[in-house]
Amino acid sequence: MQLDSGQWAIIFLCAILILGYVGGYSYNRRKAQQIYAWLQAGLAGWGKLVPGERLPGVITGGRFNILDPVEPFRHVEVLFLLSPCDNLLFWLFHRLQGRQDELVLKMRLKNSPDGDVEVGRPRD
Repeated sequence: MQLDSGQWAIIFLCAILILGYVGGYSYNRRKAQQIYAWLQAGLAGWGKLVPGERLPGVITGGRFNILDPVEPFRHVEVLFLLSPCDNLLFWLFHRLQGRQDELVLKMRLKNSPDGDVEVGRPRD
């Protein structure tokens, strides 16, 4: 059986996607472990960091809660969302949109003012 150039191109593309998945998955796994260690060390003074609910869908990242947070907080939830490095097409789409990894802190104060406040670094 002889393969033509179109079939070889498809095989090559599939090989790139498979290698990209394996490399991206291991990269995001190492990165998630580093972020978890960083969060544990950085938020140790706020309370005990425990795993939260599972993230929906195919989102790569983690959700954590802080048990018995220090004053003035009533509830603290930490989310980190990583770029989808395990899917090269989604990763490229995110990069073209200017999106990167995100860290979200959801905090409720014991005496909360009305409304929400969002603090973020302006995108370049």
